[in-house]
Amino acid sequence: MNTKISHAAPAIDPDDVGYNASPNPEFNGLIAARLSRRRLFGLGVGTAGAALLSACGGGSDDNTSTPAPAPAPAPAPAPAPAPAPAAQKLGFDAVAKNLADAVA
Repeated sequence: MNTKISHAAPAIDPDDVGYNASPNPEFNGLIAARLSRRRLFGLGVGTAGAALLSACGGGSDDNTSTPAPAPAPAPAPAPAPAPAPAAQKLGFDAVAKNLADAVA
């Protein structure tokens, strides 16, 4: 009667909310990985944008400017032909527009 009985609880309680018996990763780990991927993607986009803007702003050290040649005048557009009358596409007459709330 004086023998102590050990009722040791398992290290992981299956009834615990954070228990994951499957080999799949935990949800917190998935969220952390997604946020780190977003941060990495944002850094990549920011770096690409900075590189693009620095490439656009570059110029030469030559202070002499050469005038650009004048563009040739555009030829006059030809007049458009008159459009053909539109054929009726449906086999019935359209319903006349009205504001009456009635079914005939």
